[in-house]
Amino acid sequence: MTETELNTEARAMRQPSVAWTDVSGPPLARVTAPLRRVGYRMLGHRAGLLGAVFIGGALGTATREAVGLAFPTVGIPWATGAINVVGALILGLLAGALTGRVRRRHQGLRLLLGTGLCGGFTTYSTFAAQTATLLRDGSAGSAFGYALGTLVFGAAAAWLGLAAGGALGRRGPYDCREAR
Repeated sequence: MTETELNTEARAMRQPSVAWTDVSGPPLARVTAPLRRVGYRMLGHRAGLLGAVFIGGALGTATREAVGLAFPTVGIPWATGAINVVGALILGLLAGALTGRVRRRHQGLRLLLGTGLCGGFTTYSTFAAQTATLLRDGSAGSAFGYALGTLVFGAAAAWLGLAAGGALGRRGPYDCREAR
């Protein structure tokens, strides 16, 4: 591409014309010209999505801590098990309701509620640590029952959430079948 063609293209993008001999770095100016118009919007959108994950995660973590304080662990950590099962249900509802949606606005909702809220609310690392603590304390039966119960009830809750969310999603204004 010649210098004249590049200057014509720069004018077409409403950017000032810069000659190749300019010391200010014209190749960079030519590369960044289209990004300046679109990039700031993209950055703002991504920052908003990151903010949605942050806010959801903070709310989920605060809720988990509140439940943990309201129901302290004595013996089997029922509060953590219940948190994980409820989190699996919520995530299943969300995934079922929003699966197949073609609207971009649902991306923020998925990140706020799914990645943020459910990610901060559920705590499988604490579940694993508490199971190990039960084993260490000599309660192998309780540890096995707690681990198996949390996994089975969590899977059932996720399945129920997917089914219920899918039924709710099909009744919404944007039917999944329309996206095909």
